Amino acid sequence: MSSEYFTDAELSCRCGCGFKITNKVFLRKLDFVREDVDEPLILNSAARCKKHNKSIGGARNSAHALADPVAVDIRCKNSRLRYKIVGAAYREGFRRIEVSGKRKGVNTMAWIHVDSATEDTGHQQDVLF
Repeated sequence: MSSEYFTDAELSCRCGCGFKITNKVFLRKLDFVREDVDEPLILNSAARCKKHNKSIGGARNSAHALADPVAVDIRCKNSRLRYKIVGAAYREGFRRIEVSGKRKGVNTMAWIHVDSATEDTGHQQDVLF
């Protein structure tokens, strides 16, 4: 395990194929976010193999499914936690942050996506989406 706070199972593709996040720089930044927020964080999604990413309707060039995956979706139970996560991610140098909230009539959990994908992999930098 390369993370102080997240297990290999949490960082792995949900299909069970064994594909997982191993990028030490990314994992350290994720640990810093956890320390800054100062409460447990639950990952809705981490690494995804190409097959699983396609099966769930993930983006074709998803940072979750890169050869060296560098993306997680962190579950948010309330707006205060969402605020803390976004602030911590920004302070830790994440340059790509997505905020998703519950939509009326849609039973989905709100989450924050953070990734370290680069322009070299076709991912725009300094974005909040």
